[in-house]
Amino acid sequence: MRKLKNRTILLLVACLLINFIGCSKRDESLQAINKYYDNIKSKKHDINYENLASYSQNIWTKEEYQAWEDLVDQVYMLKFVKIKKANEFNNKELDGTEYENVVEYNITETNHNNTNDKDEESNSIRYVVKENGEWRIYREKEDPKERIASTASILASMYALGRGKNQDLPEAISILNDSIRVNSDYSSSYYLLGLAYIKLGKYDDAIRSEQQCIDKSKNAEEKSWGYYGLAETYEWEKDYSSAKEYYQKAFEENSNNKAAKESLANLSSK
Repeated sequence: MRKLKNRTILLLVACLLINFIGCSKRDESLQAINKYYDNIKSKKHDINYENLASYSQNIWTKEEYQAWEDLVDQVYMLKFVKIKKANEFNNKELDGTEYENVVEYNITETNHNNTNDKDEESNSIRYVVKENGEWRIYREKEDPKERIASTASILASMYALGRGKNQDLPEAISILNDSIRVNSDYSSSYYLLGLAYIKLGKYDDAIRSEQQCIDKSKNAEEKSWGYYGLAETYEWEKDYSSAKEYYQKAFEENSNNKAAKESLANLSSK
């Protein structure tokens, strides 16, 4: 009887240890991702970079990652985050890299968008992977230069339009030129640069920028906005013939460009 009790106790202890170890592993991955978002709130981006999986560090340089996060901080403010474990995997492949331990989390973020002064909710999946005995944050395959350019464009538009920032056209131009030095192929940077030059009355610079937008465009929608920017520039110069020509081209490239359609109609009535 005593032997049976001892055996039962040993089995219970063994089960508790197994459960404890399992929970400990899960807790460690949860701690890692909680720390990641705490660091975002505290703007400790250098620490977050060190805690990225090696795959993500091979994509991002530390300088690029910090530069991008610094831009994000000016556009969005992370207010709340809900983290829920969705799955656990052994020997899971992510973007061609095999990991022995992976925990998948469903993330719901509430960010304050400084552009429109509103809170916005977004959902995503984030993986935490174990490398060399440590849990690290895995970021999906991405293009750092495009991320920097797209976020810089949003920030520049805030300065150009006076939304979420005091209007400061030279600052908008400076941000866009810095972004173009990082990524010279992002067409929206040239489009916004052209708009800033229009507001400053620098029409020759605006025309050059919008032409670059057209040249760098990867699709009809991007090209349409380049033509639209050219048309606006010529309209401000009172060259209505050229303005009408480029509004027409903007609409032909993308019939969903309502601004081009309305501007063309207004110009035709003059």
